[in-house]
Order: sequence, then structure tokens, then C-alpha cells
Amino acid sequence: MEEGVIAFSPVVEVQYAKAVFDFVIHTKSALDSMAVFLTELLSIPATGAKRDFKHKGFREQIIQTDAALGERIKSLEQWFITLQDVRDKWIHRITTRIFMAFGPTEVGLLPIPKAITEHGKLQDVPLRKEYYWTTAEFIDFHFTKLTSLFRLIVARCIEIELASIGTPPPRPKESEVIIAFPMQAVKDMKLKAIRMRF
Repeated sequence: MEEGVIAFSPVVEVQYAKAVFDFVIHTKSALDSMAVFLTELLSIPATGAKRDFKHKGFREQIIQTDAALGERIKSLEQWFITLQDVRDKWIHRITTRIFMAFGPTEVGLLPIPKAITEHGKLQDVPLRKEYYWTTAEFIDFHFTKLTSLFRLIVARCIEIELASIGTPPPRPKESEVIIAFPMQAVKDMKLKAIRMRF
């Protein structure tokens, strides 16, 4: 950023808008997977599209079935609704409304609107944290909620499983170590190196 200079980068703006859009879509998809999983885990009589945190009835079934998960679900109710609303508007009615803000602002170069309005002009809303997210705040807000729910579900699954099996199974012996990325040589060779690509 320089005085009197506008940094115009439409490709960056489009890539950023797509990344923000993808983040919201994948967050909602992850929640949908968790909802379907909880339906089975807790034997909740919900099917099809009813297995969704956006439905009050589904949330209430979890709250009534499992106190530990229910408490967290209850605390996230407004977030489920807000995320669903943003996702639906961005898919069906409007774009992500990302723009570049020139000059120093408290919300960064590429602010994300907090309120998704269909007809309001972005220029009518002051560039303040009251109305916009910085990228870090937006990601942290949604990602923290998503991951904390996921961690709680995993911890609850372990508790449920331990209660049902009594004594946990023995740890595998060293000869039975689980390998995350197994490999198998298909011919004899003299190994010179292993090259890794990330």
C-alpha cells in the first residue's frame, strides 16, 4: 500500500472470494456429516434432510438423548442458523460480496461483511469491526466452533465405547504397529534414498 496508489488485483479478489465461499460450504458440509453420524451414534429417529443442525427438532433430540453433547449443541444453536443463512444466500441469492478496501482500515484489505444483506450497498456500511470481519476473525470464529464440536463428538464416542466394552483392548505389540501410509516393494532393490513430496 502506497499513498496515492491503488493495488488492483481482480484475480486475487476472485480467489479470495472463492476461498471464503469454499470455507463456508465445507464448514456446513462437515456439520452435515457430524449430524448424520450423531443420528446413528445416538439412535435418533431422524432420516434424510431432517438430520441437520439447522432443524430445531433435530437439535432437541440430541439435547434430550445426550446431556454432554446436548449442552454444546444448545450453545451453538445461533451459529448453526447463521451459518446456514450465509450458505443459502451465497449459493442461491447473492455473491460473497468481497471487495478490496484501499487505505488502512481496522478490518484489513479484504473485509468480510458480518450481515449478509441482499439489497444494501456495501459503500453504505462503515468499514469497522462492528460490520465486518477481518479474515483471521472470520476463520477463527467459524473454525473454533466447528473443531470444538468435532473434538467433543470424538471424546463422547470414546466414552460411549469404553462404557460398552468395559476393559479397553490391549495396545498392539511392536510387531503390529499401525502404519498410516503403508508401502510395499514389488521387486528386490538396493535402496539409495527415500524421496518425499508434500
